[in-house]
Amino acid sequence: MSGRSRPRSSITLVALVAVVALTVATAACDGDDPPTTTEPAPVEFGAEVYTMVIERFLPAPDPDAAPVVYVVPVNGDPLGLDLQVAVIDALSEGYDVRFVDEVEAAVDDGSSDEPPRDEGMLLGLGRIAPEPPHTIRVERYEGSDQVEGHLLTLEQRADAWVVADEETVTPEVLIGDG
Repeated sequence: MSGRSRPRSSITLVALVAVVALTVATAACDGDDPPTTTEPAPVEFGAEVYTMVIERFLPAPDPDAAPVVYVVPVNGDPLGLDLQVAVIDALSEGYDVRFVDEVEAAVDDGSSDEPPRDEGMLLGLGRIAPEPPHTIRVERYEGSDQVEGHLLTLEQRADAWVVADEETVTPEVLIGDG
C-alpha cells in the first residue's frame, strides 16, 4: 500500500473535537428550557379566596333586609374592579357589599360613636401575600368602640384555600376609641 497513514494523534484529536462539538450542541439545545428553581411561584388569588375571607367576618344574614357591608383597603391597595364585582356577586344573595376607597365614605361621622352608614359594618381588607406564608390582614369596625384586627394565614388543602391560623392583632387602619 502506497498511501499515507494518519498518525494516531491526529485521529485522537479529530475524535476529541467531535465529542466537544457534540457536547456543546447538546448543551445549546438544552438551554431553551427555563431554569429549574426551588422557590415557589407567587400565587394570584381569585375572588373565591377573598370571598371566603370576608364571609368569616360577616354578620348573620337578615331575611328581611340584606346587611350592608362596606369593604375598604387596609393598605391603600384596593382589589381590582373584576375581583370586587366577583366578590359582590358571590355574596349578593344575603349581603349588600359595597367597596369604598376610604373609611370616610362608609362612616357616619355625624354620630358620637361614628358607626358605619346604613346600620352596616365596615371591613378593612388587605391583600393576600403572594408568597408563603399567605397572610391577610382584616379589620372589622362596627363603631369607634367596636374595632377588631385579625391576621389570617391561608393554606391550600386539596383544591380549596382554608384559614389555617388566625391571630388577633391591634387594628392599624380602622382605629376607634376602643
